[in-house]
Amino acid sequence: MSTLSKAFSGVLLRGFYKDEKPLVDIPMKGSKREQKRLTSLINKIAKNSEFGKSVLEDAAKGGYELSFDFCGVGCCGKDDNNKKFIALNPRYSDATLTYVLAHEARHAQQEEKGCDSDLGKLNIKSEIMQTRAAEADAQAAATMTMLEIRANTNSDMIWDKFVNQNSNSCMIARLPEDITKTRINYEPFKATPELMKASFEGWYDNRALMDAYENSYIRRVMNRATALGEEDTLAYSKELSSKEIVNMFCHMPDGKSYLADTPNILENSLKLSISEETAITAANFFLAREKAGGKKPDESYKYLPKRDAIGLVSSYGGGIAGRVDRYERPKEYPGSMKMLLAAKNNKGR
Repeated sequence: MSTLSKAFSGVLLRGFYKDEKPLVDIPMKGSKREQKRLTSLINKIAKNSEFGKSVLEDAAKGGYELSFDFCGVGCCGKDDNNKKFIALNPRYSDATLTYVLAHEARHAQQEEKGCDSDLGKLNIKSEIMQTRAAEADAQAAATMTMLEIRANTNSDMIWDKFVNQNSNSCMIARLPEDITKTRINYEPFKATPELMKASFEGWYDNRALMDAYENSYIRRVMNRATALGEEDTLAYSKELSSKEIVNMFCHMPDGKSYLADTPNILENSLKLSISEETAITAANFFLAREKAGGKKPDESYKYLPKRDAIGLVSSYGGGIAGRVDRYERPKEYPGSMKMLLAAKNNKGR
């Protein structure tokens, strides 16, 4: 594994990396060549994104270690709160790993703020809210970081790689086009609570992504425990509210929540919806657990809206809420090219 990791970070595939000190002091594992590559990724973020740098600093304060690791098929990176590490898959390009590092470091920051990454402790409703909010927040943080890098490096390379990742399209769609479209001139950009919230909301527009995480965080966890006869190890008992979850980790670099004005944002039919398959898996799991140890089931999943095979959400209150909800993009960013040109034209009159 180490030999392969060295090869994927080698000169033939990646070129040469400068000898430089990391601008954020995160411990690193690996060969000198691998550490130079990791340093390059850290500094790309730390030099060019105030938002991203603050996230990396919190991961460093939390004692996380950074390394390369082949994280599994199709997996670009991962973090582990118990073992305190962030791992990046060396097979991927530096452009890809820049936003993967921003995403995974945000997860580390979330965990340092109290987000429990161990699955099966919260009841199903709370688990659904927290796991989805954590992913939406991490990807929104990566979006803001990539936009800041883009503006401060006058280069679209990393941003274009990010945009071309299909799972990011819904989040980007909610942002003003004069920020997200390719530009010749680059104006100053700084993440704002309004833009962060818009990107966060956009994550939920991707139904396929929601189901993928639902499978990983709910169905697969339950099925594995049932197969091993370990149903009793999953409590599914602790309850958290939307307000408690978003106030825990949905923060800007100054520590203020970008969802402070909408603390109950996670309590709607789209964000709470589960598939029929998940409902059936939960019913079977709790039946098996009750038979094995007498523990009463968590029934919170029974009251969640159900999502059908094509992603439509049938609310118990009636109606359909599963299509991409109508929304308004945030007001144009104050530093956008369109507004700067308008101001320049007005001065010339």
